[in-house]
Amino acid sequence: TEARLHRRLRDAVRGLHALPRLDPSSRAEVERHVLALDDRLVAVSSLPAPQKERPLAALEDQVRAVEQAVGAW
Repeated sequence: TEARLHRRLRDAVRGLHALPRLDPSSRAEVERHVLALDDRLVAVSSLPAPQKERPLAALEDQVRAVEQAVGAW
């Protein structure tokens, strides 16, 4: 699950870079947010399996929000 969420974040950033008219400060802000989410994914991956469910669900919601935001631009 963590790897899948990481790939979705990576793909969202690729989509972000495909938006030529997006101003650099907005792009940088989204990239910082994505890096923070990815750091949280790394931290969650080290948790024992029974403790991962809730944080992964929250991260999945946040990844979905990033994807939707990039799609809306």
